[in-house]
Order: sequence, then C-alpha cells, then structure tokens
Amino acid sequence: MRILIAEDEPLQRLLLETVLTELGHEVILTKNGDEALSVLCREEPARLAILDWMMPGIDGVQICSRIRAQSTRPYVYILLLTSRNQKRDLIEAFDAGVDDYLPKPVDPVELKARLRAGIRILELEDRLVAANETLRIQATGYARLINGSAQPCGNSRCFAAGIGA
Repeated sequence: MRILIAEDEPLQRLLLETVLTELGHEVILTKNGDEALSVLCREEPARLAILDWMMPGIDGVQICSRIRAQSTRPYVYILLLTSRNQKRDLIEAFDAGVDDYLPKPVDPVELKARLRAGIRILELEDRLVAANETLRIQATGYARLINGSAQPCGNSRCFAAGIGA
C-alpha cells in the first residue's frame, strides 16, 4: 500500500520509513505540511497518511481538515502522530477528521497494530465502493427496463447492466 509519512524530525521519519518498508509498503516521505498536502492532492494519492501534528507549514490537523473537505477524492486513512495528550487536543483532532492517533515517541509494535486496523478499514471501504457501483449499474438496468428502453435478455448479468435482448 502507498503510505505518506509527513514528519519533520529526521529520526522519527527514518523509524517510520524503516517499519513501513519492512512491511512491504510503498513509502512517500515529506518533511512539512505543505509537501504532504501537495502529495495528498495528487490524482492518485496515498491511501494512508501518517501525519505529525506539529510541523513546518500547515499542521497535521489542518491537512486532515482540507482532505476531508474534498469529498470526491478516494478516502485517505489518517493516523496522527502527536506528543499532545490532553483530551481537548485529541477531540480537536478527531473533530477535524483524524481516524486514529499515535503518541510520540512512536512504538513500532503499536504502529504496526494501528496500521493493520487502518488497512482493514480501507479494504472495507474499497469493498463498499465496489458494491455501490454494482448497485448503481443494476439500478440503471432496472430503470431502463421500466422505462421501456431495454429488454431483458434472460441473463442476470446483462439485465443488471441494462443490456437488452
């Protein structure tokens, strides 16, 4: 999976990159919020982003807010790295659309567990999108049949796709 790391601290960035690479992920490294947002706004962005809360440029929570405002984009699972531990800070992050957070310093075992959870959610989201597309195609076929613009062909696949006899 393609994963973005946005971390300005070189040692933390190296640790994250090492763990993700060992797990077989494609890693995109950025050092500040502006670079991270640019990567996430590409045509085919990373599906999972690990963002430091406090970094040069825009911070991780601001990036999250901007990504969530783009509802037409594929869903990006956002894991926020933070040394903040006050409840009001975490509530602010979750209200901005962060999916999960990981306290600093990063524990590689906990990172792996949270990544597995994020990847599971993304896989479920992909299946949901595919099921919705199937339903959309079927609804189109049924609508065409009801409106008289298609004839059933006796095959459920061509009927669902709106293909007549």
